[in-house]
This record gives sequence, structure tokens and C-alpha cells, in this order.
Amino acid sequence: MPAAHPKGSIYHLFPGGKTQIACEALQLYSEAVLGFMDEALPARGSPKARLLALFEAYAKRMEEGECRRSCAAGAVCTDLDDDLEPVRAQVEAVFGRWIKHLAGRFDFIADRRRAHSFARFVLSSIEGKPSPYQRQALCLLQPGHMLCPYRTILLEPYRR
Repeated sequence: MPAAHPKGSIYHLFPGGKTQIACEALQLYSEAVLGFMDEALPARGSPKARLLALFEAYAKRMEEGECRRSCAAGAVCTDLDDDLEPVRAQVEAVFGRWIKHLAGRFDFIADRRRAHSFARFVLSSIEGKPSPYQRQALCLLQPGHMLCPYRTILLEPYRR
């Protein structure tokens, strides 16, 4: 089937070429993930229930994808050549937005710097790459359950 537009049309729409396409795709993906986080993380409830809901939503997504879907931002940022610095910067911005977004949803932590650090820790736990042989959501549920007993140590002194 012939293409509807000449090959050069893509460079007319994306003068930055493949790098621009990758950066814009990451931006769209980032917005979708923020929406997923909003759906997954209840606005009310105990810190434990809210954290578990977030981890359980990611685990469900992982199982529904038969553990074959990974984070597009995390996958793109591995082994980038120096000439792809704009893509690396976009990935850094994407993760920064997600951390800031999660920190804002962790209103049960009064100290905003602590909320930001905790959000970075939670996102790192979610983004951790399971072994290809660990094809189960357990690799996501374990960090969520492990975090909850420590919530008093981590969070209680910083409650509002």
C-alpha cells in the first residue's frame, strides 16, 4: 500500500527529525502516565491504603500486559548516545514531572521536601526492572507492602 504522503513530509512536520519525534512521544506518554497515576492513587484514605492502591494498579497493568509492557521513558533512556542529549533531557523532565505529581498527591506528608524524596523512592520502586523470568506482579506488590509497615517511621513525624 503506497504512503499517503511523501517521505519528506515527516521532516516538514518534525524538523528536528527522529529526536523531536521521540521527545514529543515521551511528552504524550508522560501525560498518559499522569492520568493513570491520578486514577490509581485515591485522593482520600489512609497513607497505607493509598500507597497499596498505587502499587496494585501498576501490578494489575503489568499482569494485563503479561509482563511485556515496560515504561517507555525508562526503556528509552538506557544507552543513549551523546547526540541524543535532547531525548535524555526529556526523559529526565518526564521523571521529574512524575515525582512532582506524586509528591503533590502525598498530602499526608507535611514536609514538602520529604514528600518529594518519598515520591522519588516510590517511583524508583515502581520503575525497578524485574527479571525477564519474574513474570508476575509480585515484583511490584512486594515494595508496596514493604513500604507500609515503615510508614510510621517515614511519614508520621511529617504529618500535618
